[in-house]
Amino acid sequence: MFKGRDLSGTCGIPRECDRVYVGVECPPKGLNDDVDVPKRLIWPDGRSWPIKSTARHVTHGRVVFGNLVERFDVFMGHTGELKTIWRQDGRWFVGKPSGGIARPKRR
Repeated sequence: MFKGRDLSGTCGIPRECDRVYVGVECPPKGLNDDVDVPKRLIWPDGRSWPIKSTARHVTHGRVVFGNLVERFDVFMGHTGELKTIWRQDGRWFVGKPSGGIARPKRR
């Protein structure tokens, strides 16, 4: 099968080095459902958060080109904070957290 251009780093899609792969629980699709509805995000260390609802679902690329990437903007946790999760080739991921410990300046 033809493999289309890799879309990482475009359209806001995190590059491979900037991804954290996560688990996502989705209930089984109903007869009229055409897209999965994520209900829980599970971090690699086992922590998990409920997904209250999906605000937006956007696709990038095409199935026929083998480069389909799906973006889900979801309301997460008990605070209902808006977050983005991605799915490509059946694997779910988020962008690496940008926070962290600042490195001291070189003198």
